[in-house]
Amino acid sequence: MLKKLKITPKNILLESLAMILIVLGIEKIQVSVYSKEYEAMFKMDGDKLNELGVSSIGELMMDTFWWSFGAFLVIFVLIGTFKLSEKLKKGPLDTLLAFTIVFALFPFGFFNSGVTHWIVNHIGDVFSDELRTRMLITGLFWTVLGIAIIWFALKNTKHNTMYN
Repeated sequence: MLKKLKITPKNILLESLAMILIVLGIEKIQVSVYSKEYEAMFKMDGDKLNELGVSSIGELMMDTFWWSFGAFLVIFVLIGTFKLSEKLKKGPLDTLLAFTIVFALFPFGFFNSGVTHWIVNHIGDVFSDELRTRMLITGLFWTVLGIAIIWFALKNTKHNTMYN
């Protein structure tokens, strides 16, 4: 039945993983950009937050969410556009399923989970103690890894459709 629907579970898994890594990577890069604000928030320094122009912690957290969600949508559109432009038969349905899987993780708080952040942030912790540097290294690492996985999945999809 999977062949009739032209679904490739391996590509769905790869694309889902890549989207998750890119979202987490972009989130960490955004935290790096606003590292002074986050340090003030961690220290519960309301005066420093006001000085930096942050009206509320919720605003800062929502900004991070919108960056992550925006990156997620951009990646989905780019993958879908590539697959449609290449006229790949298997591609669009795989991408739509991967999008649905990752989208379902947002309401469950997967991207804000302490366990997720502990695993993801561990890479930057090895290189620096400074928040900005740590988050930048972490964000770049996971974003580049996610892009590499997307490239592999797209290459794999293209290769598989040539023989069908």
